[in-house]
Amino acid sequence: MNLQFKRQLDYLAGYFLIGINLVAARLLGLIMRRNHSLDPPPAHIFVIKMLGLGSVLIAADSMAALRKKYPSATLILICGKGVKPGIEPLGMFDEIFEIRDDSFLVLLKSSIHTLWKCWRRPNRWVMDLEVYSRLTTIYSLWTCARNRFGFHLNPVRFRRSINTHNVYFNQFVHVEKNYEALVMAMGAEKPVPTKFPAFPFKARSGAEKYLAINNTCSDLSRERKMSEQLFKQLIHHLLSETSYALAFTGAPSDASGVQKIIDEHFADYKHRLRVIAGALSFQEYYHFLYQECRAMITIDSAPLHIANRLMIPVLSLWGPTNPENLSKESELHRSIYLRKNCSPCVHHTEVLPCGGDNTCMKEITWPMIKFQLDKLLQSSIPAQA
Repeated sequence: MNLQFKRQLDYLAGYFLIGINLVAARLLGLIMRRNHSLDPPPAHIFVIKMLGLGSVLIAADSMAALRKKYPSATLILICGKGVKPGIEPLGMFDEIFEIRDDSFLVLLKSSIHTLWKCWRRPNRWVMDLEVYSRLTTIYSLWTCARNRFGFHLNPVRFRRSINTHNVYFNQFVHVEKNYEALVMAMGAEKPVPTKFPAFPFKARSGAEKYLAINNTCSDLSRERKMSEQLFKQLIHHLLSETSYALAFTGAPSDASGVQKIIDEHFADYKHRLRVIAGALSFQEYYHFLYQECRAMITIDSAPLHIANRLMIPVLSLWGPTNPENLSKESELHRSIYLRKNCSPCVHHTEVLPCGGDNTCMKEITWPMIKFQLDKLLQSSIPAQA
């Protein structure tokens, strides 16, 4: 199922089911009078995030705080097929329940099967990380969990009557702050920065061979991508003005497009160009970035958050989204954001002001990139992160 169909399904089926379940939830709440306090603590905590690998990575510190608060609880992620392979190698969760969406019937069967597995886990809580979804709100309700935590804001104000605990989702702060507020509402202490055990801090030696280049993102916002002209200029200048080999990341579907650009414009440099999009498992991909890459140049997408979590120096390019909401400047991370008067637009309006002609990305130039990249590569790396 494509993203557009899933959005329509969420909107139409979601509102229909909300209309039915809202009344049932209020009525059962009055009859059953369940205890929705934080005591006793949960035996199982389910975290729902169907789309957005990067969002789960941003939430890593909050998940660690939740695990610290409830060390005996089993932490389980319920997610779509695009999230599971990227999260599995990192050990953030004890279990991962994947909901398949190859077709509507597969989605229905997979959703029911996952619900059955939830029902078999006693003393369960549910945490819904989706911000706008109607169906995940209903799904959280259907788990029959004693405590159901989620975000509320005007587009999903009905959640106040369905979730047992709601936290305001502030669209104007770093999204990590919202995740922190949610786990603190669940009883956890304020999260602190954590590292993945398999990827402790590692100072870049300068001997790394590759610069990783990412110009791919999900269908959630294709306007975040560099124009093909800028992408080719970037490759040309990196080949001409640095000695690094370039590794191109992405999904399997991205490989052919990148390879075509290489074949048509950079055939003489093939020995310095490697397309790893879809060629590596996530485990191999993470270790390649961690061991072989001096830095990454990327747009706003999951590889940015992967590199941040692996403590790889990153130069990020932003257009229709605001880096202040999704990333943090540091010695290991520099960003370019033109602050056009129409940005940010994604996630704030259905009709983009530019009609999809993302001038906010097209007006980024090589001199801007070179200036920030030079500073990133020359900056001192702290002894500890």
